[in-house]
Amino acid sequence: MKLTRNHLIVLSFFVSSLLLVSWDKLIKHPGTSLNKVQLINEDKLSNVYTEDQFAALLMDNVPLGFGPYGNKNLPAAEDVLVQKIAGDNSHLLLMAFYNKEMYQAPFITLHQNGIDILLKDDGIAEDAIAGDGLFTAKISTDVPSFRETAIGLDKEIQQSSFKYVQFKNRSIVDGADDIRGFDLKKFDAFQKVSIAGLNAAETSVIDDIKSHSLFLTALSVVEDPTRTWDPCHKVGNPNGAWTFQQLMRQLATTNPKKPATDKQTSDFILKWLDNWSVPQVVNGDTIAARPLLARVLTNPWLERSVAAGYPKGQLDLSSAPFKLLGIVNRFDQRSIENGQPAGEARFVFTLLRSDCTDSKDYTLSFEYIINKPNNCDSLHAWAQQWYDLKNYTVGSTAYNAALEKITNQFTFCGTNRNNVNQSSLKHLRSNDQALTSNLTPIVGEFRQFVLSPVTHTFVLAPVENAAADRYNVKVDNADVRRFADYVNNNQKDIINNNLKIPVTYLDSPMLGGKTKIIGGIPVGEPPYPFHWDGVPDDRNSPAYIRNAEARHVISLNACSGCHAGETQTRFWHLNPVFYGKETTLSGFLTGTKGLDAIDFDYNNNNDSMTVKDPALRPSSNPKLYVYNDLLRRAEDLNDFLSQSCGSIFSIRNQLMYKPMLMVH
Repeated sequence: MKLTRNHLIVLSFFVSSLLLVSWDKLIKHPGTSLNKVQLINEDKLSNVYTEDQFAALLMDNVPLGFGPYGNKNLPAAEDVLVQKIAGDNSHLLLMAFYNKEMYQAPFITLHQNGIDILLKDDGIAEDAIAGDGLFTAKISTDVPSFRETAIGLDKEIQQSSFKYVQFKNRSIVDGADDIRGFDLKKFDAFQKVSIAGLNAAETSVIDDIKSHSLFLTALSVVEDPTRTWDPCHKVGNPNGAWTFQQLMRQLATTNPKKPATDKQTSDFILKWLDNWSVPQVVNGDTIAARPLLARVLTNPWLERSVAAGYPKGQLDLSSAPFKLLGIVNRFDQRSIENGQPAGEARFVFTLLRSDCTDSKDYTLSFEYIINKPNNCDSLHAWAQQWYDLKNYTVGSTAYNAALEKITNQFTFCGTNRNNVNQSSLKHLRSNDQALTSNLTPIVGEFRQFVLSPVTHTFVLAPVENAAADRYNVKVDNADVRRFADYVNNNQKDIINNNLKIPVTYLDSPMLGGKTKIIGGIPVGEPPYPFHWDGVPDDRNSPAYIRNAEARHVISLNACSGCHAGETQTRFWHLNPVFYGKETTLSGFLTGTKGLDAIDFDYNNNNDSMTVKDPALRPSSNPKLYVYNDLLRRAEDLNDFLSQSCGSIFSIRNQLMYKPMLMVH
């Protein structure tokens, strides 16, 4: 959602229906001056919005409680160049190149360490030619020092064994090493020199970041007896910082000085579980009741609680049937436009069988926005904490203590005082087959929950960036035509990942209240793996999606595409496992194929998971997409921390960073 400050005043007086109309109009006019605004004053908000109105508010997936964060995200610059100025050793010209199709305004503004930087393409002063796509600014810097730094980085690149990899829309693209290095002769001759590829990294450092700082699944971490609890074998600390019950207790707490009691936390969890007990309608999308949840989760838990001496109807929190699978750093999700300049972090759990013999086909992800100021020094400090974990042995006493200091900064009540329950939680997301195991074909379903400022409990919300399932039945009907029309008319922005599924489109609700994977195992030979498409076989139909890349990106953005055919993933990027066994990750994450998947380069040892387009587009030679997302995240963290704030290279990194709208 994109709101100006003036809209905030209007917002508190209009009813939900008018809210949605005004937001939809604003979304359709990208030239509007766009700013994030602080929405939450909890006491006042509860008097303004009814629960239904709040549900409408949630339909645009706004991260609540984050103040103004500036203008809409810029597209990533295609190149960044520098040029010496004759007789001036205190300034450099810095130029960012944008294709006219990507960016057409005459100015770019950046903010670095309290300094506003204006880059112009108007042909005035330092900008040589108006409209050539080179946005120019005169930057204060010590030119001889910059020269020595560039020479040093170039030398490191030449000596490094690390092969730099470039990504677009999460897929590896060729040619990253072609632009690496620094042309010293051209620089000294006062010519424009690219610094886009002047990033140095060692293979060992990237490997350490991948294993220590991004996706933490080692048993010595997720089964740490000081911080986790095994309810099946009664091992560990039932009040540990990384237990399901403690995360829920923090979410149930509204004042950090008064932690929720066991009874209050139990009530909070039971109200969340009630969301599965009755049918609901979210943005026009009917979400069926899931009575199996009571049989496999709620009722057995309540029965164990009574047997343990708890009053009827109160949960024994130490019997919570959830096992921690992983702790995830999503600094790569940082985005000013989404109100999360420091990105996200996540805890992922699996549900356990009531007889404690195995895990269930069900995962639950606690997804937090990191509430840090939007300035380079603050972001560096946050990223550095994750990076420094590589200085310890994974799962050691020192490592886990350092990790807990990090996680306490987003899991505790009070870490975002402007948000609901003073929590940093963005949303809670479920991914399960366990509750539909009685159906044929097997169905995997994703749901998304957010905290309501009215009830202070979880309510269902639309699944971010996923259209309702009725838009993906692949037959020529009004809904599929509407979906194809949306993709066809927005294909450029979709391909460049500058667009999210809207709440409504052509006066019809589009964003889904849940999203499903239907049809058994969603991996294998195309076109059988589950994916999103219009009518695939009739080019003359209004329901046909014309651009193959746009079809792929819109499908990859949806939970049910990313966890299925678009990445050859078998429902989960972290697979449910029982105690004593470390979870396995998808090929999309690791570059090594996961459960039942096909790696279409048929080489399982090259750190590249190759996926054939599940829609077999283009039909003459279906495109191959190559994934290793942990490598992408490691490069991103290393590049961000490699240069000090305010430096030419820090500005370069800011210009070339591409915020992700993908939620996975």
